Amino acid sequence: MREFVETVRSGYGSMIEEERRFISNLDDFSKPCQIDVFWFQPPDAQYVIVTHFADRPDLEINVNGPIPAYEAVSRLESILEESRWSRPLPSGDSGFLLRGESGTFRDIVDSCFIHILRDLPRVLFRKPTEKAWFGQESMLATGAFIWYPAGDMLRQSPSEYAQEIVNRAKLQAKAPIITRDATSPSKPSPAIQGHGSFIFPPVWIGDEPKPTFRERAVGGWLRFPPRVFEGNYRGRLVLANDDGFVAIGESDRAKATMLLNEIMAVRLLDGRPTFSFREQEVEPATIDPVAKQISSYGVPSLSLRASLMEERWSPPRFPIYGKRDVLSVDQFRTWIIRADRIAQDPELADLLSFLLEAYTHFEDSRYMESFVLSWVVVEKHLYAFWKRFLKEEMLPRLRRDKLANPGNWTIDFVIESLSLLKKITPDEYSKLISMKGLRNDIIHEGERVSKEQAEQVLDAATQVVTRRVSLLETQLT
Repeated sequence: MREFVETVRSGYGSMIEEERRFISNLDDFSKPCQIDVFWFQPPDAQYVIVTHFADRPDLEINVNGPIPAYEAVSRLESILEESRWSRPLPSGDSGFLLRGESGTFRDIVDSCFIHILRDLPRVLFRKPTEKAWFGQESMLATGAFIWYPAGDMLRQSPSEYAQEIVNRAKLQAKAPIITRDATSPSKPSPAIQGHGSFIFPPVWIGDEPKPTFRERAVGGWLRFPPRVFEGNYRGRLVLANDDGFVAIGESDRAKATMLLNEIMAVRLLDGRPTFSFREQEVEPATIDPVAKQISSYGVPSLSLRASLMEERWSPPRFPIYGKRDVLSVDQFRTWIIRADRIAQDPELADLLSFLLEAYTHFEDSRYMESFVLSWVVVEKHLYAFWKRFLKEEMLPRLRRDKLANPGNWTIDFVIESLSLLKKITPDEYSKLISMKGLRNDIIHEGERVSKEQAEQVLDAATQVVTRRVSLLETQLT
């Protein structure tokens, strides 16, 4: 390691300034420099952490090992407790790995050691290379990075690899600089700030990916899900990846949640189990307007959908959902188109969202919440039905307003009136009076609701929305 660093520095000293700027921050061994090597065996595996602490000696090199793999946890735990890690992070440094509670460099090392321990089991199945390969490198914080060399470092000539770093920088400095035509536009299109989350229960959109035996056995099947759908909903760009992550180009979180739930409610009408998006589950997502890709996104750790993010990075290691619903891209496109058509009736779009919320609460065994939201759908429908009847009777506007005002004409009066006018059947009247009575007991007496009672009003709400959607679609066609 000492020979390697000295060769890098010697090569750096022979370079002109134009060449020096091509030395990567991940290859920075300038003074002061400390190196920690973590060496495990069998088989040989090494990890190299490089720091630039001004208060520690230059070329302070610690070779920790060789450490038997079965002692890795205890040895790293012991090294983590060394006082040299307990130093504040540089001002304004957010770190490149997860930070802990202390806000010191120890948190960075802690997270780094966890990464090492997760990587070590893969080494058992990795064929030893003839020559060490230093391709994987990561920043830890300002002035600190880690190398994950593959192969035995003792077989690698330190001077040879150091010279490779120097030669690579010199070669990059000689590469021609591509300049833009002064007449061509130079500003890239601004990113679209949207929101998104995963469909739940989880789905595959398009073809279900199939990991091979090797991928399932070894793990670490890192995959970047491709975008499989691009479309528009209510004037906003909508993108979907094959693992069911959907993003919409709406910067307002509450509005984005509402729009996504309108689409999901149409999926529910198709008879597919679908949970609503909670506002706290819909996270900001950046959309590249040119490539039409979701470039950044997240999922809150407390959400049911958080596990889907974990599966994305290593599905064989997290088989949380062994079987997902697989839907075609055409099916997904049909939902978008159908939801866009239904949304032309704002009142119906609201009913769809209430129905989805009611279904989600029901599946979550929250029967009281499900009952209340389902009743909202039924009650809104009854009032709309009553207003339509009053209009068809060509009553004067003043009388219609009085008879349609909930303050004057409660839902109880509406049900009785519709029954007397034979606009609803005796069986429908009996069910509505029963459901309305239970609703009053819930609100005024805190009455509990059984699964059967919640299911009854949920079914009624589903029938209401289904009929209204069917009527609207008939009118539009």
